[in-house]
Amino acid sequence: MGLCPQEDGGMLEHFSSLDDQLAVGSFPHAPEHVTFLKEHGISSVVNLQSDRDLGTLGVVWPIMWQFYVREGVRVARVPVIDFDRKDLLRCLDEAVEAIADSVGAGKKTYVHCSAGMNRSPTSIIAFLMAHRDQTLKDAMAWVGERHRCIPYPDVLESWAQRRGLPLS
Repeated sequence: MGLCPQEDGGMLEHFSSLDDQLAVGSFPHAPEHVTFLKEHGISSVVNLQSDRDLGTLGVVWPIMWQFYVREGVRVARVPVIDFDRKDLLRCLDEAVEAIADSVGAGKKTYVHCSAGMNRSPTSIIAFLMAHRDQTLKDAMAWVGERHRCIPYPDVLESWAQRRGLPLS
């Protein structure tokens, strides 16, 4: 948990490797961050940042995408508006399937939003419920033990109830 130093002194904040298939954290925004991810076994990225996030943070997506391609990292983008629970609920199926596609292809997958605190952990919890048969309670505890985060339980409850998935 916390800051992960780079050889060149750069940092990728809030990176957590959850297991041999999943990692979560904040947004990569420089070539050395992509190199860091590769060095930590990441071969796929699911980016949950909205266009507004990218613009506000000064990330030029076509350039960032080129960094991933150059390093051979598969990347999927599911734009979700930050702090918008309705948008997250609307996009959660797509985020879960993007994670499932990467993991199913044998790729260790880094799921990120901007800070790695809300959207990305919420999406991973939903993935655990849908694809690893965890209850909401167990999935939230599992992620919370491995990564400092503030997921959206209300979004997850609504999402799980629509799919008939167990809450506890």
